[in-house]
Amino acid sequence: MVKNFKKYFFLIVILLIPILLIQQWSKRASHFFKDLGYKTQEIASVKNEILVKTIDTVKVPSFKFLNLSDSISNSELLGNNYLIQFFFTACPTICPASTTNIRNEIHKKFKNIDDLKIISISIAEDPIERMLDYAKKFKINSPNWLFLTGESDKVWSFANELTLSAGIGAEEEGGFFHSPFLVLVDKQGFIRTGIDKQKNIKPVWDATSIADIKLLSEDISQLFFNQNKPYK
Repeated sequence: MVKNFKKYFFLIVILLIPILLIQQWSKRASHFFKDLGYKTQEIASVKNEILVKTIDTVKVPSFKFLNLSDSISNSELLGNNYLIQFFFTACPTICPASTTNIRNEIHKKFKNIDDLKIISISIAEDPIERMLDYAKKFKINSPNWLFLTGESDKVWSFANELTLSAGIGAEEEGGFFHSPFLVLVDKQGFIRTGIDKQKNIKPVWDATSIADIKLLSEDISQLFFNQNKPYK
């Protein structure tokens, strides 16, 4: 009786080991078998005097800002995945932390991937020379990280179109306020959403949070995976 029990016990253990290993592998690999989502919006229209509401995917709003001596627009960035960040060079709090996190967790990992750009847009009409000094200060020297500037009201309006915020903040350190969040845009210009550890949808990522930036790094890898360009 005891011998039979031991025999069946070891048989069950032997059968369970592969199942447990497969489950663990699935947990680690499942992130790369799920496509990222798309930002969506409800569109209302009238057809035959009936109000019709539909859900549609959202593309990045049109923009055109200055980069060195040239301008960069959303149409020129088609064919590239890219992140959008708002900042200003005199920002004493959010920007240094955000830039450091993006550099350490995103830029260093993907800096040699030409179809991923980081787009940092000044909300304070920073001149190009000042932004170059800012990039040098943070040891950023890559054609894939672009620092853009433009008229403040146009930059603020663009931020608002992305459902972020930017503007003058009299009580804010540095004189301006802006969201610390990043937006991810794919090669076709669609705004993408991520997935957190609980499989909840993330419309934006907080650049001041290392945990959030690490999630973003995983989501970018997943985006490449789903674009038939595996990159882990």
